[in-house]
Amino acid sequence: MGMVNQMAKFIPNLANLNEPLRQLLKKGNMWKWDKAQQQSCEGIKNELTSATNLAHYDPSRPAVISSDASNIGLEAVLLQLQEDGTRKPVYYASRSLSETEKRYAVIEKEALAVTWACDKFSDYVLGMKFTVETDHKPLAPLFNSTDLSKMPPRILRFRMRLMKYELNVVYVPGKEQITPDTLSGAPIKKNVNKNIDLVEEVESFTQQIVARLPATPMRLQDISEAQDQDELPTFPDNLQPNLRLKDLAKLDAKKDLYRSNQKSNHDRRYKANDLPELQSGEKVWIRDQDRMARVLAASLSPRSYILESDKGTQLRRNRATLVSADTCTKTFDTQPEANFEKEMLRK
Repeated sequence: MGMVNQMAKFIPNLANLNEPLRQLLKKGNMWKWDKAQQQSCEGIKNELTSATNLAHYDPSRPAVISSDASNIGLEAVLLQLQEDGTRKPVYYASRSLSETEKRYAVIEKEALAVTWACDKFSDYVLGMKFTVETDHKPLAPLFNSTDLSKMPPRILRFRMRLMKYELNVVYVPGKEQITPDTLSGAPIKKNVNKNIDLVEEVESFTQQIVARLPATPMRLQDISEAQDQDELPTFPDNLQPNLRLKDLAKLDAKKDLYRSNQKSNHDRRYKANDLPELQSGEKVWIRDQDRMARVLAASLSPRSYILESDKGTQLRRNRATLVSADTCTKTFDTQPEANFEKEMLRK
C-alpha cells in the first residue's frame, strides 16, 4: 500500500478502489481475503501499469533509475521528470535472486541491483547522462569513484560493466524509496539473470566506441594527404640526436684508460708479456699435440691461427699453445721433421 500511496496522484478514484484493502488494515477487523479484495488488488495493479500512470519515454527529459535489493530479489524502476515537475514511472522491472546471489553481502546485492537495472534499461539510458538512486549509502561513493584498485573483486566487476554508462549514483533513504522496496520484496518467479561475459561486454563496448569515431573514409584520405606533405629533416645537423656527445666521449676515454691501467697492473703482477704474432708459412710446435705444423693464416677468432700439419690436415689453435720453431728448445725427432720438410716441398 505504500507504493500505491506514493503513486496516488496518478491513479484516479483511488479512495474507492482501495477501500476493501484498507478495511483489512484497520485494527480490530478480521482478516479475510474475499472476492472484493481480489478485485481491488487487480484493479490497483491495472491502474499502476496503465497509460494514466506510466509515462511515455522522452529522450530529452532527465532519467532516473531507482533500484533496490532484498534477500530474495531485485527491483528497479525507470523514472522521468515531467513538465509539471513530477516524476512518473516509464518502466518497472524485478527479478529473483539465484541461490548463489542470495549469499552475497548486502553491498554486493545492492551493487548487483544497480548493475542489473542499468543493463535492463540500457536501451533507454545508454549514451546519455542519468542518475541512479540507491538506499545503500556506502555504494554511492564507491561507484562514483574512478579508483578501481581499492574495490573488492566482485564489486570491481560490476563497476567495469557500468563503465559504458554516464551515471551518477546518489543515496536516497529507504523510506523515500517505496516503489523499489515493494517490488524487490515480491519479485517475479522467473529468473531472467544471464551470465554476462565481462570480456565480451568490454569488447562490445570498445567496438561501439570505435564505430562511432568521426573517421570517415574522406577524413582518412585527408589525413593521408596531409601526412604526405610533411617535411622531414634532410640536413645531417638536423638528424643529430639530442645527446651530450662531448660528455660521452669523455666517458669512453675514461673507460679506455681504466682498462689500460687494469691490463698494465695484471701484466706487471703476473709477469705477462704479449706473444709476438706469427707470420704465414712459419713453422710452429703445437704443445697439446707434440707435433710440428705450418701457419697458414690468422683466424677470425681472437689470437688464433689456422695451421696445416705434416699430414695435410688443417687445425685452429690459440697463440698460447703455439711455439715458434726458431725459439723452441725442445729436442725434436729429426726424422719426422725431415719428413715434414719433404712434405712441404712436395706441396
